[in-house]
Amino acid sequence: GGGGGGKSNAKALRVPSNFVVPDKSPDWPEDLWNYPLGAKCSAIRHKGLYVKNDPDRRRALEELGFQWSGNATLGWLEVVHAAAIYSRMHGRVLDVPAGFRVPAPPEKAEREGGGGMEMDCE
Repeated sequence: GGGGGGKSNAKALRVPSNFVVPDKSPDWPEDLWNYPLGAKCSAIRHKGLYVKNDPDRRRALEELGFQWSGNATLGWLEVVHAAAIYSRMHGRVLDVPAGFRVPAPPEKAEREGGGGMEMDCE
């Protein structure tokens, strides 16, 4: 027996886009081993794979807690925010190297009560 029936919105289903079902795992049926679940979820979210014009399939995923736009919208906002920071740091040039990471804000300036946009440019 499981818990009570019906849908539960307690936890959203968030599958990382690079998740692949592990092979030889007793937690997964053998026919799903090495299945690119993360890529499929991403394609469902962004391209409507398997669910386009099929409300029953959409509803089945929603009952599992599938997030249609939450991750994508948040991801887009993070991209825009990070791109704006990079652009400001590099003279409004948005030629971002693949390995670039947004640096953590300097803690020292905050503790000393410095203004938010203060910069040392020499």
